Amino acid sequence: MKIIQDLKISSFQSWDRESDYRTKLTVLRTPESVTLAFVSPYRDSATLGFDLSEAKTLSSDIRELFSDTGRLLRAQDRKQTKPCRTDEESKLVIEVRTNTQGEPFEEGVTVSIHRFDHTDVAYIDLAADEAFSLAKALGAEG
Repeated sequence: MKIIQDLKISSFQSWDRESDYRTKLTVLRTPESVTLAFVSPYRDSATLGFDLSEAKTLSSDIRELFSDTGRLLRAQDRKQTKPCRTDEESKLVIEVRTNTQGEPFEEGVTVSIHRFDHTDVAYIDLAADEAFSLAKALGAEG
């Protein structure tokens, strides 16, 4: 057995607080890499490995939706030009976009990683504060 002392772990849950069936995302960060583990009652679970530069790029994708104080920007104030990009190595599409839900009205962020045919590999809807915290965890700020 090996004790891993330089591992940072962060956990997030989808924003449907009333539901017993929430998607969970765990971020495992070492000095060399980041692992995202998605567990969902609606989809197959997925574990994705990122090097640090890939994780920081995903962090930047999320942060572009927020002001410096952690509030979601209005659509017209966002810098983001396109909501998705393709990972060259895996050929997976990584999409980060704002999302809303009903009563009471709330804005959040969707992180979707899928194949070109739109088959989901990993998907989670997060409340805005959770998404901002995820960006910090991916970028090694939190």
